Amino acid sequence: MIARKKWVNPISATRRKSLAEYRKVRALYLKAHRFCEICPKRKPSKSAKLASDIHHTHGRAGHLLTDQSHFLAVCRECHNWIEGNRGIARSNGWLAPLGSWNSPQPLKG
Repeated sequence: MIARKKWVNPISATRRKSLAEYRKVRALYLKAHRFCEICPKRKPSKSAKLASDIHHTHGRAGHLLTDQSHFLAVCRECHNWIEGNRGIARSNGWLAPLGSWNSPQPLKG
């Protein structure tokens, strides 16, 4: 007889609770900020797309996961652009300065 491996829950109860809270906060934020906050700044001649993602300007550790003061509502294209152009995103204030990642310090500018 082959012994079955016991299934291990990869997400703790605490993490599951914080993710459930995040889903609620995210939905409310996207409802209040329907359009991409970056499109008009990156492409001034084009209108903003509908926001589909939340960009966390200071990371997602601990309470930063649900701290709306560090959220940006963005479309998928702009979110990918921010992640691929971190230096420019930092200089525009869309990403925390080096050394401030996962730290609740406010963005300058």
